[in-house]
Amino acid sequence: MMRWNVAGVWNKDEELWNYVTSFECICLVETWLEEKIWMAWKRKLNSGFMWWNFAARREKKKGRVSGGILIAIRKEWIGGKECEAKEVSKSVVKVSIEKEMQVYAIYNQGNLK
Repeated sequence: MMRWNVAGVWNKDEELWNYVTSFECICLVETWLEEKIWMAWKRKLNSGFMWWNFAARREKKKGRVSGGILIAIRKEWIGGKECEAKEVSKSVVKVSIEKEMQVYAIYNQGNLK
């Protein structure tokens, strides 16, 4: 399993993505991916994974977005089992692999108690 604060995903090179996709479960936080960018960007991702994006949010009208969580589970690793991902709170995402396993991605911006 890999968890990484990436400080934006679009500026990462191919060699780095090859390393990231060597893991079975990937949790990337601080992706800065807004929903509109995600729709175009997801086509570039490794198709051997199930991908879920929990979009970054713009706190103010101007300025850059913050946050964002990108989760991936290698399809081969779960062997065709049903998976679902849902946002538990603003900074917590839960991936359930049938009733066998749960993976949590937590992004603490200093506001979790």
